[in-house]
Amino acid sequence: MRAPCSPQISVEHIEAGLPSSSAIGIDVTSVLLETWCAHELQWVVEEPNIPLVWTQIIQHLRGYLGTLWVSGALQGDKAREAFVVTCDPSTMTTEDILHGRVVCLVGVALVTPGEFTFYRIHIQQTHS
Repeated sequence: MRAPCSPQISVEHIEAGLPSSSAIGIDVTSVLLETWCAHELQWVVEEPNIPLVWTQIIQHLRGYLGTLWVSGALQGDKAREAFVVTCDPSTMTTEDILHGRVVCLVGVALVTPGEFTFYRIHIQQTHS
């Protein structure tokens, strides 16, 4: 399922096969990520698709997810047990990078459904 944040940004839930009772926690998290990225990652649209920008995206996402973790929305005794963020050549193809498509992988340990759930954030830059 892909949720549009803005014309250039979308969040895609990439884990499949979870029981339907877990859908509420996943849906809420999707909405939270969608809303947050629409406001806080919009700046990426105008930036070059380079490692410095990827590092800044990771820092922004970790800050936001850290806030969710501290508030009790994510499981884990330590932040590294609660979420993971990857935005580098392992999440993008060479073609993605050349065509201004930034792809980040975010894993979160949701309290509901009680396991790690993964999302892919897609950002289409206005120039490459």
